[in-house]
Amino acid sequence: EEPLDAAALEALLHAPSKAQVNEVFLLAFRARHGHTDALVEKAASKLGGQVSKEDTVRLLRAAKQLIMRAVYSSLDAEGVLGLLPKDFHQALGGLIGTIVAHHATEWRELIIASQVSEPRLLDMNWRVDVKAASNQITTMSVPTCFVGLQVQDNPKRKDELPPVSNVTFELNKEELETMLGGLTKLRDQLSGVAQ
Repeated sequence: EEPLDAAALEALLHAPSKAQVNEVFLLAFRARHGHTDALVEKAASKLGGQVSKEDTVRLLRAAKQLIMRAVYSSLDAEGVLGLLPKDFHQALGGLIGTIVAHHATEWRELIIASQVSEPRLLDMNWRVDVKAASNQITTMSVPTCFVGLQVQDNPKRKDELPPVSNVTFELNKEELETMLGGLTKLRDQLSGVAQ
């Protein structure tokens, strides 16, 4: 694991306010897959224009590294502070810990959502109807379950929201029992793995 370039983080001392430090960390998270010149310039402007382009790039790399370690390890503000050297600027370290811990949950969700994965189930609803007649039988009383799933597909591009689709299907009693039996086995298997 590459050591944290804590000295690069001290460039944040040039930021005119705590809000600007927060903005730099938001930019560092956006730059986690690589930075553009525009993003580096924007980060430099948050530091009052007093930091060189090279030092701003080092700062963004160090901030990204700190963010990823904190998110991966689910660290709170004190845990983030523990990633910094003992002789690191105390007030700046506390501010960094607070900012990273504040955004960690949101960043974790964004990282997970951006991973390649299968479509995700967002919502499910169901209802039971009784079929009273069909085109072949004039009187019948057959219970039927209608299941509706709302599924979030994978995004086609990084900068777009993933599409949501609805899937509706009908199950008779036997099909429902088969599905519930399979889901029960799945639940038991997941419980066994989690222990």
